[in-house]
Amino acid sequence: SMPLRPATTLDYWLDNLMAAIPTVAVCGHVGGVVQGYQVVKTEELPNWPGAVFDSAAVLDNAHALLSFLHAHCTRPGGSYWVLKEAGADFLRVFDLRALCDAYTATTH
Repeated sequence: SMPLRPATTLDYWLDNLMAAIPTVAVCGHVGGVVQGYQVVKTEELPNWPGAVFDSAAVLDNAHALLSFLHAHCTRPGGSYWVLKEAGADFLRVFDLRALCDAYTATTH
């Protein structure tokens, strides 16, 4: 098996999982010349050499994030800004309409 960057493995796994794609073809190359390829099942990507993520933890975090967004982003057709600052262990959600209204009120 060919090594992949950890973020690349996670990216492939998430893309395939969300799109219900059963496999990914991983091509190995040196200097732009393909040296070979391997077809990997999506469910095997978390065990691929170099993968450093726990698929169950990723799914748990995704579920928690979607639940959080569902609870806090409640205005139909609304636009929100979700922010997680470096080193923080929490998210902040800003309703952009409220921010724009507040900005307009202070500048006019």
